[in-house]
Amino acid sequence: MKIALKLIAAYLAASLVMTVLSVVLHPPHAHLPTSVVFLTFPLVPLVTAQNIYAGNAGADGPLLGGVFLLVFGGLAWLALRSR
Repeated sequence: MKIALKLIAAYLAASLVMTVLSVVLHPPHAHLPTSVVFLTFPLVPLVTAQNIYAGNAGADGPLLGGVFLLVFGGLAWLALRSR
């Protein structure tokens, strides 16, 4: 159970890093407040992966996916290593 919570925390941290980078690269439009984007930050990796798979991602889609994988992989490795 302790490992599962660490992996969930790693996913949330990686999602937040990916969301911040996404907002910096492409600020949201005026009709969508930034607070809404940050409230839905756990969905950003899923939506980005779907866009990459469908071929609709821009040039920054693979970059954001790579950042997510690096952060999540690093934190997951640390969580599993410190069992």
